[in-house]
Amino acid sequence: MKAEHDLYKAVNVAFAQKPATDVVYIGNRKMSGSGGNTEDWPTTLQAIRKENDLWYGLAITSRQPEDILAVADWAESAEKLFGTVAAQEAFDGSNTRDIVSQLKAKNLTHTFVLASTYPELFYEVALMSRCFTVYPGGETWANKSLTVVTGDELLESQYDAARKKNASTYEVFNGDFPLTQTGKVASGEWIDVVRFGDWLKAEMQADVVAALSNANKIPYTDEGIGIIKNAMLSSLALGRARGGIAPDSLDENGDVLPSWVITAPLARDISANNKGLRVLKDVGCNELSVTFHGKTIRDFADSSIIKVTKDSDAITTKEGVDGGISRSITYGKLWTVELQILQTSPVNELLFREFQKDMVSGGANTGPLTIEDLRGKTVFNFTKSWIAKPADTEFSNETVNRTWTIRAVAAPTDYTLGGND
Repeated sequence: MKAEHDLYKAVNVAFAQKPATDVVYIGNRKMSGSGGNTEDWPTTLQAIRKENDLWYGLAITSRQPEDILAVADWAESAEKLFGTVAAQEAFDGSNTRDIVSQLKAKNLTHTFVLASTYPELFYEVALMSRCFTVYPGGETWANKSLTVVTGDELLESQYDAARKKNASTYEVFNGDFPLTQTGKVASGEWIDVVRFGDWLKAEMQADVVAALSNANKIPYTDEGIGIIKNAMLSSLALGRARGGIAPDSLDENGDVLPSWVITAPLARDISANNKGLRVLKDVGCNELSVTFHGKTIRDFADSSIIKVTKDSDAITTKEGVDGGISRSITYGKLWTVELQILQTSPVNELLFREFQKDMVSGGANTGPLTIEDLRGKTVFNFTKSWIAKPADTEFSNETVNRTWTIRAVAAPTDYTLGGND
C-alpha cells in the first residue's frame, strides 16, 4: 500500500498518537454484481462484524455525505462509535443542510464530528486512538493534543457555529499549541458518557451471564435475586473506580447519597406467571435523581415511574368571528407530579409522614421538590411542593405499585425539558 493512499494515512495517524491504540482492524467494501457496484454500507459493516466484533470505534475514508449518513445510521443501531470529519461548511452558522446539521437533526448518540478546514486529515482516527488508551470513564475527549494532524486557527464565530451544531474542533492556542474542543456526539451528549454507558452495559451483561452460568441453579428466592444484584454491583463498582460514576456524597442533612441504588422486588411480590416463566423483571438502577423536602426518593416502579403535568395551558388561544387569532400568556405555576413507588419500599412511610406533618401543621409543611434526569437534560426545580393525597392502598397477590400525588409550584425559569438516552 502506498503512502498517499487514504487508508495508509488513517492507520499511520492512529499509531502516531502518544499514547496510541495497540491495534487497528481494517475492512473493505466488496464489489458486487456484473456491473461492479459497491455493496451498501450496512452489508459491509455487518460482514466485518461477523468476521471480527472485537472493536468499538469506527471510521471510514470517505467524506461523502451519503456514506457518512449510512454509516452513522448503522452505528446507532449497532452501538458502535463512529467518527468523521466535516469540511468548512460546518463553520457556517446559516447553513442548516451541511452534514453536521443533518447528523444533529437525527439526534444520533453514536456519531461524533470534527469540523476542520483540512477535511482530508483523519482527526477522528487520531482522537479515538488517543482516548481509547484510557479505560471508559477515565477520559474526556476535549483538550487533547494530537500528533500528525494540523490544528485550525479559527475565528470565534467559526468555533461558535461548529459548537452549536455539536461538532468538535482541533484549534491552535497561543500560536502553536493545538487542542481538541467540545468532545460531543451529534445529539449533544459527551462522547465519554456514551462510551462509558456502552461499556457499562456490556460489562454488566457479562457479569450477570457469568453468575448464571457459574451456578448449577439460582433459586427464585430473595437469596437468588441477591446473587443477580451482586453481579450488577460488580460492574458498577468497577465503573466508579475508573471514574465513570461519581462516588457517594452527602446531602444538606448529612445523609449519604449513594452512587447508585439497585432496586429489585422481593420474591413474594413476583407474580406466579413470571416465576413460572423463570423471568426476573423490575431489577435496575435509578436513572432519576428525586428529592422531596430535602429527602432522597428511591425505589421507583419499573414502568411509568414519574408523571409531571402542568395544571393549565401556558398559552390560551381565542378565535374571533372574523377568523382572527389572539393568544394570551397565562402565568399559572401549579403542577401535578405522580410518583410510582414499589409497595415494599420504606419510601412510602417517608412520604406518609410528610403528609401527616402537613395535616397536623394546618398546611405549613411545604418544601422544594427536585427531579433530574441523570441520562438527559430534563430538570425540574419546584420551589414549593406538598402531598395532595396519600397513595391508595391495595392488598393483592400480585405486586402493586403505590401512586403518590404531589402538587408543586414552578415558574417557567424553574425547569428545563430535554431529551435523554
